[in-house]
Amino acid sequence: KVGPAPKNGWQIAVIDTGLDYIHTNFGGPGTPAAYASVTDTGPVPNPYFPSFKIPGGYDFAGDAYDANQPPGTGHDPLPDPNPMDSNGHGTGSASLVGGLGVAANGSTFAGVYDNATDIASLKISPGFAPKAFIYPVRVFGTTGSTNLVVQAIDWAIDPNGDGTISDHMDIISMSLGADTGFAQDPDAVAASNAGAVGVIV
Repeated sequence: KVGPAPKNGWQIAVIDTGLDYIHTNFGGPGTPAAYASVTDTGPVPNPYFPSFKIPGGYDFAGDAYDANQPPGTGHDPLPDPNPMDSNGHGTGSASLVGGLGVAANGSTFAGVYDNATDIASLKISPGFAPKAFIYPVRVFGTTGSTNLVVQAIDWAIDPNGDGTISDHMDIISMSLGADTGFAQDPDAVAASNAGAVGVIV
């Protein structure tokens, strides 16, 4: 479920629709050939994932999953180890969190992240923490809602599933929610549990 742990640097789980790790904003090649070679359920490791920038992640959902649909109607979760994004929202969220940036010519930005960086000249600016390691945890299908947030938070607490939490994520980022909720909601309890072991949610 997870690649080799980085020696240092923030490890951030982005719980969302997955991540387009082929995009140049995350160090991928961004070529049509690369996109043609990867599908939602394609095997990993592949040439683009895991990578230095995206050392691991997991897909709890699959493209067809939609919690708004009744069970057994073909919209059930189909988990797999490939968190490729087929929606785009998770990729956008991860870009804000820790994208590397994209130069005007479409290549991965390779400059220095300081006040001298000419942000206006870039096609996509770097994220808030461009040197962080991103772990996409997919809980949405291509469309629809989710009931998989608890599993994703539990993964962020114990990514390799060995029962110890020494490898937990430093941060969980979730750009999701609903209009109503309560303190005893399982998602809220899971987030509190993550906070109790030192994960910033």
